[in-house]
Amino acid sequence: MSFYEFLEKQENIYAEFRNTSKVKEEGLVPQISINRGGYIIALKHSKNIVDAVDNFTKKIDLVTSSIRYDESNIHTTLGTYEVKDEFSPANKTLELIINAVKNSFSSIKGIQIKYNEWLINQDSGIIAGIPNMNFYGYIEKLSEYTQMNGIEVKRPWGAHATVSRFLEKISYDRTLELLNIFKESKPIGISIPKYVDVGYFNLTAESFKINICERFKI
Repeated sequence: MSFYEFLEKQENIYAEFRNTSKVKEEGLVPQISINRGGYIIALKHSKNIVDAVDNFTKKIDLVTSSIRYDESNIHTTLGTYEVKDEFSPANKTLELIINAVKNSFSSIKGIQIKYNEWLINQDSGIIAGIPNMNFYGYIEKLSEYTQMNGIEVKRPWGAHATVSRFLEKISYDRTLELLNIFKESKPIGISIPKYVDVGYFNLTAESFKINICERFKI
C-alpha cells in the first residue's frame, strides 16, 4: 500500500464517522470489553494535543460516562500484535518488539500530524489526523523490522487518536448535545510527537491503560 492509498483508506473511514445518522436515529451503542489487551507500539503526542483532548473529554463527561483519554493513554497507534480477550504479555515477545523499534528508530524523523476534526460514531469519539509522509514511512520501516523478528504487527488504519469510549446509552436530547460538542469544538492543530512507547494495553469496562515497557524519545 502506498502513502496515498493509506490516506484514501483513512479518508473513507473518516467519511463513515461524519455520517452521524445512526447516532441520531439509534443513539449510542457502547462496545464494552471485559478484559481485552495486546502488545502496542504507540506514538505519544505533544502537549498541545494532550491538553486539548483533556479539555474536550471534560465536556463529554458533562453529558455521558465514558472511558477517558488523557496524558497517560492518549496516543496514535503505530502497530498492535496479538490483540485478544484475556491477554497476558510474554517477556520474550516484548523484547522482540522493543528490539524492532530500537533498530528502526533512526527512520523516525520529521513526523507531523494535523488534527483538524473531532468525529463520533455510536461507540467512540476520535480526533481525525492527517499525517505527513514521514509517519507512513516509519510504519513501513517498523513493519519491516518486526517481520525480521518473526512478528506480524497489525498496522493502523489511520493517524487518528481515540478520545473517548462511551459506556452508556443516553436520551435523545443528550445525544444531540453530545453530537453538538463534536461538531462545534475547534480543530487542535499540528502534533509533533514526543515519544514512541512500547508495551501492552488493557481495555476493560472502566479504563484503557498502556503499560509502558520501554520509551523512546523522538
